[in-house]
Amino acid sequence: LELPVIPFLPLNNTFDPTSQASWQMLWPRIGDWLVNVIVETDSYEWHWGAEAFWMVYVAANPQFPGGEWEAWDSRIALEGTFIEQWL
Repeated sequence: LELPVIPFLPLNNTFDPTSQASWQMLWPRIGDWLVNVIVETDSYEWHWGAEAFWMVYVAANPQFPGGEWEAWDSRIALEGTFIEQWL
């Protein structure tokens, strides 16, 4: 079994979980990994990555879905335990 490389883990030593800017830099990397590397939306990696994506996206855009927030790649559906409970 060959596991995919997860380029955003481990988090670099400058990542600050109390800084919204750190989260804002991370969510696009996860999204890019999902749509350009994992691709298969029915895979375990996609489901795991999408859960991580939505947790990080909300940390970066805490007013989502109200207020102002950045657009994400629409290939990442609003699906998964975390985001469905958030909405």
